[in-house]
Amino acid sequence: MKKIFSMILMAGVIAFTSCGDDTSVYGPENLVGKPAANVITIEKASLDFQCTAGQGAVTCISTNPLTAVETNAAWCTATLNGNTVNVSVTANPDLQTRVARLRIYAGNDYKDVTVQQFGTVICINNGDNLTVNASPQSTDLDINYTGGGNLSIVSGDVDWANFTIVDGNKLHIDFEVNAEENARSTELTLSDGEATTAISIEQGGLYFIVNEGKDFTSDNSALTKNITIETVDGINYSVAASTVSWATFSIANGNLRVVLQANTSGKPRRTTATITYAGTLTKEITITQYDFMDILGNYKIIYGSNGGSFTTGTLESDGNGGYQMRFTDGDFATIGAVLPINVNTTDQTIEIVNCTPMQGSYTTGGVTYDLMALVMYSRSGSAYINSNTAYAAVGKFNLNDDGSATIDFKANSAIIAANSANEYYAIRLIYTNNGYTGRKTHTTFSYMYWEKQ
Repeated sequence: MKKIFSMILMAGVIAFTSCGDDTSVYGPENLVGKPAANVITIEKASLDFQCTAGQGAVTCISTNPLTAVETNAAWCTATLNGNTVNVSVTANPDLQTRVARLRIYAGNDYKDVTVQQFGTVICINNGDNLTVNASPQSTDLDINYTGGGNLSIVSGDVDWANFTIVDGNKLHIDFEVNAEENARSTELTLSDGEATTAISIEQGGLYFIVNEGKDFTSDNSALTKNITIETVDGINYSVAASTVSWATFSIANGNLRVVLQANTSGKPRRTTATITYAGTLTKEITITQYDFMDILGNYKIIYGSNGGSFTTGTLESDGNGGYQMRFTDGDFATIGAVLPINVNTTDQTIEIVNCTPMQGSYTTGGVTYDLMALVMYSRSGSAYINSNTAYAAVGKFNLNDDGSATIDFKANSAIIAANSANEYYAIRLIYTNNGYTGRKTHTTFSYMYWEKQ
């Protein structure tokens, strides 16, 4: 807090006295040591303080090294740095001038110096600045004023706070909510036409975090969950009623309480909880209920460069702890095509590995061939087929906003890293009489994704 004073200061100077002087206001009779008649002299001092908190210093000349400093007032502290004594004082909220003794030691010798701080002309909040949080609130700050004029606010008005001087001894402040993340501040100045004082007022920014900023996902079981909400004190908030029958929302002990019925539909389902806070601001959290193995089921398999071709299949257990896509429509069903699938429940992905042997066969020219899946990728428009079984096409399971579920395939990162390939890829079902080298083209699935039915 800073102040500019226009007043006749009381007569007085900084007194440099030895404790041996009979005129010392402190009296030497109970002090350890003896006066330093010629040991310590004061070269320079700045120990005359206005009513605000401040710092000053004393520079000494001593025939012996300075060893310690002390004061006799809690509002005045001192530290020793070589031949310099640094002095700090807190704000003086009282009307009267106050005095402290600073004692400087050189061994058992000492020198006393007077520290003087003037009383208040205008002082707000005991000289302290004000910081509040982002919530809408009101507060009153004390004003100490020793002048005879009328106080008024001369600068610092803002549109997010209202300032009023009440009965000449209170500053009443009404804060609006700070809806922004960043803090905001102003310097409010009061004056009686001669003396002025200013106080810095800051309102912190707002944060409102639900579930650590993440959406919420549960399995298919019935569930009651208290989801944490983090915000500043004094922010009111409420949650809108659920729009689905299988979920209810409420605010309980500051948390978002979510109650979900068991999901027996066999399909993933999703809804949104909308929380209104600080009046008009809103925060949404998506609530999803499913087990990843809900991916099992019937799919429409869409493929082709423009997505214009499709077939159908069932993603199912293979009976041996693994998974497979069994085609159920058209030529693929006719030839009994069944594609082995690797399922990663942690990453929620499925994977088709390059050169995967398939169930089913294809007969042409009187010869029956086995089926195999090849993962293809391209570079500069030229297609390549690689027999390295480390390569795979990976499909990510997605729950869409409309409640539908899809598996979208992307090029495997190992393919791109090893071959500088772009993300064009395809899965080609081939028939073969000699593994990779004897392959024959059958059908290509390019830009493939599966849509759960």
